[in-house]
Amino acid sequence: MFAGDAEEARLEEVMNQTEGEYTLLKVPHHGRLAANNETFFETVNPEYAIITSSDKNTEEEVVSALEELGTTIYLTREGNIQVSSDGNSIQVVQ
Repeated sequence: MFAGDAEEARLEEVMNQTEGEYTLLKVPHHGRLAANNETFFETVNPEYAIITSSDKNTEEEVVSALEELGTTIYLTREGNIQVSSDGNSIQVVQ
């Protein structure tokens, strides 16, 4: 799921329509904390999360919430991230 810059109202819509878990989440708003982030993360329950951020704008609460779900987190500030899929599984390399 590529959440991009979805605002809280759109994330709420997604949570109401979503069933099941997502393998990959591109975290919305460069990892900045929003009021419903934790509920959103619990709903989509990603195996992997990618946060496009610099040192200045990633909220530790966002990282902690994803870690509590067992999500593997990749930060673009730590280098390029490549995601590939064979149609059945994905591989994430940084």
